[in-house]
Amino acid sequence: SQHQLPKLKKIYSEYKNKGLKLIYFNEDDDVEKWKQHILNNKLEWINVSERVKANKSNISNLFGVEALPTCFIVDKAGKITYNSDQSDTDLSEIETYVKRLFEN
Repeated sequence: SQHQLPKLKKIYSEYKNKGLKLIYFNEDDDVEKWKQHILNNKLEWINVSERVKANKSNISNLFGVEALPTCFIVDKAGKITYNSDQSDTDLSEIETYVKRLFEN
């Protein structure tokens, strides 16, 4: 959702030099619209698209994504430590989880 982008951009800006990687998956087959979205919003992280609708997405199926947008935090060991779809749809707690990644 568009209202989540400023929060994600702020978190990415604050933590990218500490090693945070943000991968933004597009769930649409309109490639031109997706590319324009990246440019218009100055999305400087990794942007990926399967170029298919969400219901045909291997990524959505693999991770059990049922709502868009959904944010995951994956730690260095590859464990999902946060899933906005399950408990934080407005991303009010995401920064707390990101901070935990860099506490040690």
